[in-house]
Amino acid sequence: MKTLRHSIVEEDLNRIVAADLPWSDLDGATILVTGASGFIPAYMVETLLYLNERKIMAKPIRVLALVRNRQEAGKRFAAYEGRTDLQFVVQDVSEPLQIKEPAHYLIHAASQASPKHYAPDPAGTFKPNVIGMYHLLEHARTLGTRGFLFLSSGEVYGKFESTPAEPISEAQYGSSDPLELRSCYAEGKRAGETMCKAWAHQYGIPTRVARLGHTYGPGMRLDDGRVYADLVANIVRNQDIVLKSDGTALRLFCYLADAVVGLFTVLLKGENATAYNVMNDEGEIRIGDLADLLCRLFPEKGLKVVRPGAETTSKHAVWNSGFPVSMQKVRALGWSPSTSVESGFQRTILFYEAQKAFPAQASSVVKRSKRSRDFSAGTSLGKVQIDGSSSSVLQEDLARILAQTEGLWEDLRGQSIFVTGGTGFFGRWLLESFARANNALQLGAHMVVLSRNPEKLEAAAPDFYADPAIRFVRGDVRTFTTEKVRSQLGSAAPAKFRFVIHAATEASAKLNAENPLLMVDTIVAGTRSALDFAVASGARRFLLTSSGAIYGAQPSEMTHVAEDYVGGPDSTNANSAYAEGKRLAELLCACYQKQHGLASVITRCFAFVGPFLPLDTHFAIGNFIRDTRAGGPVRIGGDGTPYRSYLYAADLVVWLWTILLKGRPARAYNVGSAQDLTIAELAHAVRAALDPAVEVMIAKKAEPAAVPSRYVPDVTRAASELGLRETVGLTEAIQRTARHQS
Repeated sequence: MKTLRHSIVEEDLNRIVAADLPWSDLDGATILVTGASGFIPAYMVETLLYLNERKIMAKPIRVLALVRNRQEAGKRFAAYEGRTDLQFVVQDVSEPLQIKEPAHYLIHAASQASPKHYAPDPAGTFKPNVIGMYHLLEHARTLGTRGFLFLSSGEVYGKFESTPAEPISEAQYGSSDPLELRSCYAEGKRAGETMCKAWAHQYGIPTRVARLGHTYGPGMRLDDGRVYADLVANIVRNQDIVLKSDGTALRLFCYLADAVVGLFTVLLKGENATAYNVMNDEGEIRIGDLADLLCRLFPEKGLKVVRPGAETTSKHAVWNSGFPVSMQKVRALGWSPSTSVESGFQRTILFYEAQKAFPAQASSVVKRSKRSRDFSAGTSLGKVQIDGSSSSVLQEDLARILAQTEGLWEDLRGQSIFVTGGTGFFGRWLLESFARANNALQLGAHMVVLSRNPEKLEAAAPDFYADPAIRFVRGDVRTFTTEKVRSQLGSAAPAKFRFVIHAATEASAKLNAENPLLMVDTIVAGTRSALDFAVASGARRFLLTSSGAIYGAQPSEMTHVAEDYVGGPDSTNANSAYAEGKRLAELLCACYQKQHGLASVITRCFAFVGPFLPLDTHFAIGNFIRDTRAGGPVRIGGDGTPYRSYLYAADLVVWLWTILLKGRPARAYNVGSAQDLTIAELAHAVRAALDPAVEVMIAKKAEPAAVPSRYVPDVTRAASELGLRETVGLTEAIQRTARHQS
């Protein structure tokens, strides 16, 4: 039942269903959602379907999606076409309901929500909140329900003549002119709330009310006239932002995924006949400042904010949504928003950048182009049909990383980090993610990177050399010293490097086979140099990127190797140079921790896929992607029976930063995917993801009695101690890697 979604939506859904809510209350439930193809309710529908996909329910949920336009709903839910757990009910909610079966839960979200549409259709704005509410409450009264949720609005608070002394609670109200045309929305919501209270009191219907504020995120319409949608549209269109006001108006912005968690919190944990503010009291920002922020988030676009003598902000709004609101009641249920304005709007814009969907409402489905995309000039290469450029893949991944690690970065505020191996696969991802977080969160942190060949990275990523927070020093990892580093930095050398990441090791099968002495020397002497540097620099924590190779051959009866396995490589075989070098490096970390008190954490890394992965070395998945891009065949040099697993690069870097900052000292953590498959299955997975027409060729026939080798980690420790998990499946990982390389 796996559905292809945009990565940001997939991540949002993961976070929503991970919320501490009694999801089991929905086991086997039929849930009616009105206005189901709208911005917020559509995400609620997707959440319910995702609960089924993740098999979180003992019995699957059945969703009845009430919509007025079946064609538009089909576009919005194209990824779910043909699913038995989603049924469309096509009608206007203001008409008597066609549904003659009970719904265990009703979510009433059908309503016009954009001021752009109030004036031309005030009756159509009013009717679903009152007449539609009547039909739904009567349906619940007649057939029964466990819970009824009404999506209301902060506009019910009306106008306040002056700023309230305290944040606006659910019991405070200003004035409202019922004869003002724009009041069709606010008065409709007020009446709907009153009806919820009346039917709860008189008939015992378990109603709950959620008052939403300015909610934004993937799928919102960019052409609905609201100022923040206009600002996002400007960025997506690569247009300068021209403010039509002085930009001083304050607004409270709540990211869609946070709001959806809040709505389900109210439905499943709220008190009957009670209203809750589901807003973000920490998401306050002036419109002018938001415009500046959006331009800063995407400096590569070179956009600016134009203020052509704008007039003072209009005061026509029914509710001054810049006033602070009280979140006390909803926080008591255990919910509070967690996405910053910076992160939320960045995620939203990246979603639209990849979707290429302006101005229509974007689906969360990854769109496919009508014709195949060539990966290199002059060659017809496969059938990867995913919209977007390589830069969009990287930007989406960096947004994903920042969203998952946002709470970690405070430990790095104002600190200096030293990294070895900054031009390798791991190092490049560490630099990219650090640069994004440092700029987005204004950490004031600095990174110094040791490299034998800084020019290599300068040619590939010149932006790093323009970033004043990142400096490069030249040196060999085996022989560099504190004095050599500081002499190159001169007056820019920080007093201390609080964090040291040692990622410099050439994981080269060729070097291991041809020059095992150099391999051992690079690993052991390099680790010793990095540890000496860390001690001399007053480092608080040291991260060693080790390898799953330290376990040696994985026993055939062991499907996943855990950190407490004490086996090892064959020390009499020169081919064990890499593995034994890593074992010695880990031992050095233990010695330095005991002798110098240096808090060291170790990542035992397995196999990975993602942007920057070389496609022309010994990495099987890279070779298979290369072969498929070239039109095939996909060649397997062996018999295809060994088992491997692959973690996507964006997940990898989340794990590395988390382990560095939160991992227990003197402890090793496996880093990789637990989803194993054979090399032959991997080749077919790459072919299926990129071009089903190519051929897979296996060089050798498997021996019937042979026991396949395995190289698959048990990642229980990382999950249980640090909450780390895999968020990108293999198919998407393959497609994103290929798309970046195009």
